[in-house]
Amino acid sequence: MTRMLMALAAGGLLVLLSTATLRAQAGATAQIGGSVKDESGGVLPGVDITVTQTATGVTRSAVSDADGAYTLTNLPIGPYRLEATLQGFRSYVQTGIVLQVNANPTINVVMALGAVSEQITVQANAAMVETRATSVGHRPAAAVARRHAEWQRRRRRRLCVEPKLPDAGDYRRGRITRQHRLPDGRRHA
Repeated sequence: MTRMLMALAAGGLLVLLSTATLRAQAGATAQIGGSVKDESGGVLPGVDITVTQTATGVTRSAVSDADGAYTLTNLPIGPYRLEATLQGFRSYVQTGIVLQVNANPTINVVMALGAVSEQITVQANAAMVETRATSVGHRPAAAVARRHAEWQRRRRRRLCVEPKLPDAGDYRRGRITRQHRLPDGRRHA
């Protein structure tokens, strides 16, 4: 009886650990998308797009659709190399692509006419700019609430402060300046 309980407990623990691992892996993905065109701007359907994770060597492939668009989803985060090939065009290679969690970089491919053995290589040294997701760069809600509360306090202070009018001593000492004049140019009495 105790062996059976131990086996059940071990099985339950194994299930809990595996689901936690799967959840962690599910959140650590990204996607790459874009369009494929020739040098004149015409879309190229049927282009083989292959991305290779350079750290592990794992590859994923897709084919551009009738509009020249492609999307590779659920890619593990890390560094990638993208290659596009089509018969009658030079192959296109872009390296230095680094995917972050939930990133959706757009990589538009421009292919040139030529033999398949010829290759155009693009090195992506600049950071990838996210153009589709609005969630990147947002402040946490607590920080936004804190800044809003500070803004409201400052606004209340400004509204409660009355303008300083000159007192009788200022008139006697000759310290009345332009700011103490009425809009029509007369001094305060």
